[in-house]
Amino acid sequence: MSTYTGHILIKCLYLKTDKRRESYQEIARDAYGVIGHHFSFVVVIVNLFGCAVLYVILSATLIEAMTREYAHVDTPVFYYVMACTAFVWVCLICTKSMKEIALLSIMGACATIGVVSITVGMSIKMLLTHTAATITATHKLVDWAKLPLALATISFAYGGNVVYPHVEQSMRYPRQWTRALWAALMICFAMYIAIAIAGYSAFGHETLSPILRNLPSGGLSITANSLITMHVLLAAPILLTSLSMMIEHSISERVPSFAKGSSSSQFLKRAVDRTIIMFFTGLIAGVVPYFGDVMDLLGSLTQCLLVFVMPIVFFYKLGGLDRARWWTKAWAVFVLTIGTVALVLGTVDAIKHLAADFRRK
Repeated sequence: MSTYTGHILIKCLYLKTDKRRESYQEIARDAYGVIGHHFSFVVVIVNLFGCAVLYVILSATLIEAMTREYAHVDTPVFYYVMACTAFVWVCLICTKSMKEIALLSIMGACATIGVVSITVGMSIKMLLTHTAATITATHKLVDWAKLPLALATISFAYGGNVVYPHVEQSMRYPRQWTRALWAALMICFAMYIAIAIAGYSAFGHETLSPILRNLPSGGLSITANSLITMHVLLAAPILLTSLSMMIEHSISERVPSFAKGSSSSQFLKRAVDRTIIMFFTGLIAGVVPYFGDVMDLLGSLTQCLLVFVMPIVFFYKLGGLDRARWWTKAWAVFVLTIGTVALVLGTVDAIKHLAADFRRK
């Protein structure tokens, strides 16, 4: 479903226009006018900003857990949130566009492969050696009550739609977008299905979020936690760079002089607005330190909209389905229906879980 919506989203950049649309918001504006533009702008900002907050929470939580367990240092997680925020801030103000952070993407991808390999390997080993955690675990083939929230959460893993227009624009051969998208998402699928099967087989109903919390202490656990920490710390600047570019583009449209000036003055302008963004990122990450709940809520509320719902309604409005075969239209309706159900039911469940955690605190 995500490969289909990612494909038609890029098609929307070129439908019924002589000039390529630059962003998600421009597609929404041409499809549904000012209201569509403002709605998509808010959803995209909430998604990018929320995901960056989520990554800061995760990295700070992992660092706090490692220092407490292995260095016996009991420091409040808030201080690690501030340290992670400072690191992301440095990366953010030193970048200008998506092209300059391609290296971060490669490093993050390598880190993810390492984490998946370690987690899958350790899960299989625990199953084969009949570790206590695997013996007490219980399993369900399908838990229908949690299916909408699960779909909303996993959409988080395939939710790159917001930055797809920028990525396609930065490609040397944009015409190969569909091939690149399929390859990237198939790699994501292979990694997630491997870790889902191995992890759930080993830990069952006791599987935690993130699953690294289930792994036994030791060198491999430290390595996996360190790699995923590096991954999310390098992924956060990618999201915030896209967010910053959106805001800076919006400012430039209203104040043309903002995009002009010497390189040093442009750097200072970028540094100011990106510092403000990082201030609020760190503030919210410090106040809401619930990784699992925040991921569920973001996945339900924004990712389902951006991945499954909005690309299809844009494509339909811009005439992309006018000459489509009946099975293509049926598939579009199916994806739209599934996305809408996951959006509504998943958001309700995520809000309940987040409220329950706040009450317990």
